[in-house]
Amino acid sequence: DFLGVDPGFRRQGIAQDLVAQVLEWAAKEPFVESASLTVSGDNEVAISLYHSMGFITQLVSKAYRKET
Repeated sequence: DFLGVDPGFRRQGIAQDLVAQVLEWAAKEPFVESASLTVSGDNEVAISLYHSMGFITQLVSKAYRKET
């Protein structure tokens, strides 16, 4: 339920390949009806990647936390 690329290996197409592989696998499974993901709103690089792969923004939510 988590996908990440080590900072030393970013910007090499690895994340795009990983997501593409997962989507390719999912397309072959009869029980998979859709694909969605959650990404931090300030992760502009990831958001750009997902948009370039055909994902659309459906919901933007804000998380609030009280410091104790």
